[in-house]
Amino acid sequence: MRIPFSPHVLARNRETRYQVGLSLPDGQENMMGPFQANSKLVQNKSILVVDDVATSGATFNACADALLEAGAACVYGFTLARAVYSATGDADIT
Repeated sequence: MRIPFSPHVLARNRETRYQVGLSLPDGQENMMGPFQANSKLVQNKSILVVDDVATSGATFNACADALLEAGAACVYGFTLARAVYSATGDADIT
């Protein structure tokens, strides 16, 4: 099975802080609208976003929003690790 890889589908509109270690609300605020997708590359396509660590899910949501806005048919996410939040809102990587 050949799955094409395209590193130029998403571009950052602005710099963001590193997500690991941010509280849930801070992580979500940090990832509000930082990406723009290339509509010529995603129009009517199914897209898989791969990320190393999922903390709040805000990075994936921001990517998915940009991809869907650019015309992607659907967006899936895959992460290698996830953060578990404690009662205080701090993240631990598992």
